[in-house]
Amino acid sequence: MQTRIRFDFIKTRYVWFAIALIFMATGLASLGIRKLNYGIDFTGGRILWFQTGVPVKTADVEKVMAPFDIKHNPVQIMAGGYEFTVKTEEFADPQKAIAFGEKIRSLLIAFNVEFHEIDPASFKLLRMQDQIKASKLKDVLKKAGFPEDAVTLVDMEEVPPVEEGDVLRYNMTFRFNGIDKKEDQKKLATALYDGLGGFRQFTREDKVDPVFGIELRNNAATALIIAIVCMLIYISIRFEFWYAVAGIIALLHDCIITIGFYSIFQLEVNSAFVAIILTVFGYSINDTIIIFDRMRENIRKNKKMSLDAVVNTSLWETMARSINTMLTTQMAIVAILLLGGQSIKDFALGMCVGVFAGGYSSIFLAASMVYLFKTFESKKGAASAPQTAGSKSKKASAPAPVQERETRREKTAPAASSAPRAPQTASQDSTEDDKKKKDNKKHGKQRRR
Repeated sequence: MQTRIRFDFIKTRYVWFAIALIFMATGLASLGIRKLNYGIDFTGGRILWFQTGVPVKTADVEKVMAPFDIKHNPVQIMAGGYEFTVKTEEFADPQKAIAFGEKIRSLLIAFNVEFHEIDPASFKLLRMQDQIKASKLKDVLKKAGFPEDAVTLVDMEEVPPVEEGDVLRYNMTFRFNGIDKKEDQKKLATALYDGLGGFRQFTREDKVDPVFGIELRNNAATALIIAIVCMLIYISIRFEFWYAVAGIIALLHDCIITIGFYSIFQLEVNSAFVAIILTVFGYSINDTIIIFDRMRENIRKNKKMSLDAVVNTSLWETMARSINTMLTTQMAIVAILLLGGQSIKDFALGMCVGVFAGGYSSIFLAASMVYLFKTFESKKGAASAPQTAGSKSKKASAPAPVQERETRREKTAPAASSAPRAPQTASQDSTEDDKKKKDNKKHGKQRRR
């Protein structure tokens, strides 16, 4: 039973091509003007590991980092919220590096104040490099707007040097006097950290070299090229070459749309972005191959069916499956987008755009391009066939004298046979009578014998 064609995809194919080209051109223009916003994985930077005194969430860390305007990758929470890592940018220019170092120092102070409990009776400054003078402490309190007796030094402990030649360091314990509000305690702690130093440092600091980012970028491009070549070979073997070309063009459409989306909205391109592109490739080509398989099946069932009817019928037979698959996938992605952490939200957003682009290309582009290529191929074959046949007939009808005479004889023979006979004379009649008499005598003798 043939599926009723409710909409002609082939007839409107250029509309779908135009829509795809508009979006692709917009993305490519943004790539040329705004470029991509490469993250720390590609540009290099610092990785800060920090331990907290209270459990924290990603939103808590992002809230503390927001005022400092430091470019960074999504924060990763570990150890049940008592440890997190932040990948930040880095600067090769000395002046920018110094200014950025001050930002990082202020950020670490904020981390210490926000993510460690402040005990007003026993506030500690760790790993001081020298003893605090009373005048220095008074200046710090005055700048912060606190009275001179707001803080009292309770204890000072010398820290043994780790290696020979290390600077003497001290752990100092202070008591806050009359500072009861949490906000005032945080403000005072920030002033002491900033003016006297000795805040709790991050557990570990690593650096990502820009060379690693270049290598990662090259590996990502290599992975995409290998994926495209493997798909081209597979589809060519499984179906035909033009099917493979159409499928790869659809994949390039999905890739350009996704990359263009990242460029337009300046989303950060990190190592997860490579996973997004490869995942979209797999999703899109899977849906496309199912449509191709149905086209091949319909061609085998009804060889008299025209190619445009085959494409339209196959698309309508697989339409429900394609749409349902895309919608169910998008539901899961949207759930991650709404409920997931910051580190997974960018991945989910890229997947959302890529899956939509893959569904569009599978339904509206791939099959129509197969029709376009196959039609062009058949027209090219039909145009070359008469030309070849004509050249052969010219060689066969070479001017040969015998053939020309036979042809003229055949043409004139019917005309001669159809011409009226001339009237016979009397002498001719008598001659014919004599011949008949002789023949009759011969036949009579033969009968008697």
